[in-house]
Formats: sequence, C-alpha cells, structure tokens
Amino acid sequence: MSVNQLTVNQAATVFNEIVHQATGQTNLKVTDTSSFVSAATTVLLTGYDKLLTAMSQVLTRTIFSVRPYNAKFAGLRAGPQRFGNHTRKVNYLDDDFEDSPAFELQQGQSIDMYTVNKPRVVQTNFYGFNTYAKHKTFYDNQLDMALRNPEEWAQFFNGVMVNINSQIEQVHENVARATIANFIGGINVANPSCVVHLLTEYNTLTGQELTANDIYKSDNFIAFVRWLYARIEVFSNRLTERTQLWHVNIKDNEVKRHTPKNKQKVYLFNDFMSQARTMVLSDLFQRDSMKMVDYEGVNFWQSIDSPDSIDVTPVYTQAEDGTLATGAEQKINKVLGVIFDEEAMGFVPKNQAMGATPHNVAGRYTNLWWHWDECYYNDFTENGIVFLLD
Repeated sequence: MSVNQLTVNQAATVFNEIVHQATGQTNLKVTDTSSFVSAATTVLLTGYDKLLTAMSQVLTRTIFSVRPYNAKFAGLRAGPQRFGNHTRKVNYLDDDFEDSPAFELQQGQSIDMYTVNKPRVVQTNFYGFNTYAKHKTFYDNQLDMALRNPEEWAQFFNGVMVNINSQIEQVHENVARATIANFIGGINVANPSCVVHLLTEYNTLTGQELTANDIYKSDNFIAFVRWLYARIEVFSNRLTERTQLWHVNIKDNEVKRHTPKNKQKVYLFNDFMSQARTMVLSDLFQRDSMKMVDYEGVNFWQSIDSPDSIDVTPVYTQAEDGTLATGAEQKINKVLGVIFDEEAMGFVPKNQAMGATPHNVAGRYTNLWWHWDECYYNDFTENGIVFLLD
C-alpha cells in the first residue's frame, strides 16, 4: 500500500527494520521506502521476571545508566501547518511574452484589450500519515523488590522516560534518513540528469582514468578535492537561477524553480569530507558564497555497516502524467551527497500524546502509552541534485 493515500498506516515494523539497519543490528538490505506500512503487534515489553533480570535486587549501589539522544537531520522537521494530513501545493506556470500591439495600430481597427489569458497552474497533492506507538509497564512492587527508596524510584522512572525519548528521537532520525534515501533513489529513476557522476566528470575533464580508490592516493587527492569543492559550489550557484532544470517537470506543465542559498540544504558523506578537510586543509562551507547553505555531515545513508550505499524501492513522481510510481530496486553505491530545496523533503511529527492506563488491581501494574502520527514526504517537483563518487 502506498503511503500517499488518505489513510493511516501502521508503521512500527518497517520503522524497527530501519532502526536495526541504522544501528548495525542487521546489514544493509532493500527497504521499501515507497510504503512505510506494516501491521503493528502489541506485546508487553517488560514482565516481572525480566525486571528482576535487568535490575538485580539491591546490594550496595545502583547506577542508572542513561543519556539523552538528539536526532540528526533536524533541518528536515516541518510543522503541521506546513504539511498536514492532506496538503496541496499550487505551482505557477510561465507563459511566453507577447508582441506589443501599441506599435501595430491600423486605421479603422480597434485593439481588444479584454483578451482572456488565464493564470496557468498545476496542483500537486500529498496525503496520509504513518502511526506508531510504544508502551512500558510499571509494577507496584518495583520499589520493594529492586529499589531502596523513593529517590531511587524517581531516578529509575526518569531514566525510563529519557530512554523512551531517545528511542523516539532515533526513530525520527532514521526514518528521516530513509526519506533522504528514497529521494536519492527516486531521482535516479525519475530524473537521472540530476545525478552527477563526479569521478566520470573529473576523468573526462583531466583525461585521466582514476578509479574510486585512486582518488585517495596522495598524488591525486588534493587536486580532486579542490575540483570537487568547486563543482559543488557551482551547482549550489546554479540552483539560485530560475529554471526548469534540477527537478521533475510534469509533461506540458513545466514549472520554473529557483532555490536561494538560504533555502538550500546540503548533506554530504562525512567519511570523505573529514579526509578532505584533514588532507587538503579546506572547508567548503566556510566560504562566503556557501555560508548561508544549511550543511550537515552524514555518517551513513541507510545502514551503518554500508555507510556510503542505499538500497531502496522508491516512490517518485512520473514526469509523463504527474502520478506516483514505485520504482524498481535502486542499489546505489558511492553516494557522496545531495543538495536540495528545503521544500523537497521533510517529516512532520504530530498528534503526539502520552497517557497512563487505569491501575490493574489484579496484576498490580500500570501501563504508560506513547502515540505518534508522522508524515514523511518527498517532492520531486522541487530542486534536488545527487552526487556520486563514480
């Protein structure tokens, strides 16, 4: 089922799969980013025996080991006013200029100044959202069996809440990561002219035949990085021009787009960028022409075990008729980065709530439940360029 329907999609299973790849629990494998749909099964995650296994009865001292986590890709987070359950985007189309009739006056004839020329627009639509939940169980006799006093109980409870929040942040981060992967895979299918094969370009320009491994050799690296930084800056500058390039144009409804520097987002692979800064002693995003660009380094695109690769079945907008299609599996290696308009992709958390169940007097426990609805979107009619080191 496509997520782009006016439906609520149960997303827990696919989100768990994404997080497992991101954290190294499973290797890189194809992820159906076109749907984000799965049926959630609800089970008690903590039973009484498991509590005693995780927290042994107190002997001397207890250390509550927890640390808050803040999600990366915060720049992709949008508010519900910008993207709701059904969002429509009205795109304005250009007309050709006309000859002025003021210099073509004819004796005995008048000029019709009421000729109709309606504004031309094309509307694109976004639908649906994903929903998922989490819950924890707290027992009456946790304090008696595993904790020494109310102060330790407060520390324990705070640790659980911090850990839950860290898990929520990680879901936001890694499904945002999958949203980026879908955008990269979708561009590769829908608009391959916006995929830049950097090493191929460099070899053509210099007459060399360097491989992806050759560029890391000291004799080659400095020259390549300097050229690469200039190339990225060139594309950043080109995006500021109002053109119908760099995005999907629906047939007979070509839209002119421009992306000012302060609306551009650039995500680049950290492994390469760190070596570039260390060996070449240069930082692209300290230049005056690039300081306004929202830049973030990416440690891995989909799986931490295959950091510069993605493997997705993307959903994208077809240029032929503007409808959605799910593409074939896109397994892309040597992904250096992507530069895009801030409207091209994002995610929107909404309807977030937490509540407690009534006390279960038979089992002597209370459940706390967390619920979220979230939208993840790609707009291929907005500017976006993918960089590959091939």
